[in-house]
Amino acid sequence: MTSTVTVLCRLVSDITLQLSESDILHQDAPSPAPVIRSVMLNGARTDRRFTPEHHNLTHCTGSTQVSATFWKTWLKQHKNTILIKKRLIFAESKADQTERSIAELGSKVA
Repeated sequence: MTSTVTVLCRLVSDITLQLSESDILHQDAPSPAPVIRSVMLNGARTDRRFTPEHHNLTHCTGSTQVSATFWKTWLKQHKNTILIKKRLIFAESKADQTERSIAELGSKVA
């Protein structure tokens, strides 16, 4: 596995991913597990193609280099969230695959 991955974010605004101490998050826990690390992802409005007048973000994607270890652990903790299931946030390990994924997103209607 490479040391970093490119995490792509289809949300308009930036979002912070938080990694907690617990491997499994429980909704019925009395208090949330302490956050041990966080990473802010660039949102779609950071895409070079985005303009405020455009308003159609289906082809825009923010990208952020993230530690592969952080991503793997965060993904394990959050695999059942809508962010992952709807592919609003996902990662690619190779630059050419990142470009292909961005191009595919641009060709699809949301």
